[in-house]
Amino acid sequence: MQLFKVGSQLRPVSSYIPKMFFQTGKVYVYTLIMSGLNMNILELCLSDSLGGLELHFRDFSVWLDEQQSSEGRIFVATRSETPLASRMESDLCLTNRNLWHAARLSKFISANKIDVVHIHDKKDLPLLALVKSICSYPFKLAHTRHMSLPGGKRDFYHSWLYGKVDAYFVITEWMKSQVINNLPLAPEKIHKINLGTAVVERCSETELSELKDNIFSEHQGLWLANIARIQHGKGQHVFLDAIKQLKDKGIQVAGVIAGGTDDPQYVKQLEDYIELHQLKVKIFGHRDDIPVLIQAMDAVVLTTECETFGLIMIEAMMAGVVAIGSNSGGVPEIIDHLENGLLFNVFDPQDLSKQIQLLDLSSELKEKLALKGQQKALQRFEKKKQFLAFKEKLLNLEE
Repeated sequence: MQLFKVGSQLRPVSSYIPKMFFQTGKVYVYTLIMSGLNMNILELCLSDSLGGLELHFRDFSVWLDEQQSSEGRIFVATRSETPLASRMESDLCLTNRNLWHAARLSKFISANKIDVVHIHDKKDLPLLALVKSICSYPFKLAHTRHMSLPGGKRDFYHSWLYGKVDAYFVITEWMKSQVINNLPLAPEKIHKINLGTAVVERCSETELSELKDNIFSEHQGLWLANIARIQHGKGQHVFLDAIKQLKDKGIQVAGVIAGGTDDPQYVKQLEDYIELHQLKVKIFGHRDDIPVLIQAMDAVVLTTECETFGLIMIEAMMAGVVAIGSNSGGVPEIIDHLENGLLFNVFDPQDLSKQIQLLDLSSELKEKLALKGQQKALQRFEKKKQFLAFKEKLLNLEE
């Protein structure tokens, strides 16, 4: 595939060649040959962040492009000058969410006979609802919701907004119940499809040992990782408190905290706590080697107060690493306690330390949880299965 950036040179991404382009001010549009579909689909995500939502958008868009057909195309949109847009080798860009783009985006949809627009960020919905109201070409609007939905939204504005949605995808049963209770959507428009993760190739023991030695050399105890955006709601302080309690019991634990942040004060509090109690924990920012880091751990711990899904949990399970998560949100739909992972009470470091101690007391339990977790991940959370489910729903919108 090659991308044509307006005002720039062609940049190779794979073996396909773009057929057309469209420019709206600072808006970049890239067109890819669509394969495996008999319709034109616009995949759109205008987020300026780079997390699970954005990575799902990227991976799904790339996967759709790999489906073979001569009768359909995929158009992929991101906001310019964002992490998605900057990763031109793997992410494909289209527009931003300013409402004044509605008329131009409407013309683009009409000119290219877009059958389905699939959005991923809730903040993009007002723009697309407006586009659907004025567009001369009839298209279906699908929205995948990645975040929880507290509070009712049944006023006049939201009734109009969600009245433009033809399919609403949620990623857990917990979210589905929220949507049914809080949004003015007909039940037949609401579909649950779990997110998925890729099957990982096992790294060599030498590579994993080198990674751990670069963090804490010659550590012989448990290795734990907390991989999430670093902020209070993600509960990294709970992770540290649990490790302190284990240390007080004489249990040797090395910890890794990895994730981006926009709260340096919270990070400083974590660093001060580590120094005060002399914990064997290191804090990193965003890392590009997360799949390798996961494999080097004995367990990955998710301490979020209320996680909508918990993608890092299924990534750990797929890698054959024990997943430990808060007993809230969508996490209990992933982990069956003491069967294929461990659950602990929300923001309760004492309970978390008890669950971690189980792994220290029984290597047999640790091996069982890792194996059963991997089996469940392969059966229920393999990425291509989820992508096929999304594709089927999008195709059925035109029936």
